[in-house]
Amino acid sequence: DSTADNFCIESTGIRENGREGTVQIFPNPGNGSFEVMLPGVTDEAVLTVRDALGRDVFTAKDRPSGAVHLDLGFLPNGTYSLEVRTTNDRVVKQLSIVH
Repeated sequence: DSTADNFCIESTGIRENGREGTVQIFPNPGNGSFEVMLPGVTDEAVLTVRDALGRDVFTAKDRPSGAVHLDLGFLPNGTYSLEVRTTNDRVVKQLSIVH
């Protein structure tokens, strides 16, 4: 004897506004020197790099003109997340450092 219940699942969270496909990191993996391509971003951007434990290890504010250079050579080898936040958008990308 079995009973089935009907239910609805709704997702919630931060809307990424479709910009995640346009933010690119070169080279990735890299030795710590990265170019972050931010096409169409004209307002101030806050870039935050977090380690695997979620700790902020680098933060910068910039008004990009298409690209931002990040010098992360001081960080040890590993995979990090890069969050790019502007007034209207939030994008998170992964980057890897290999010395």
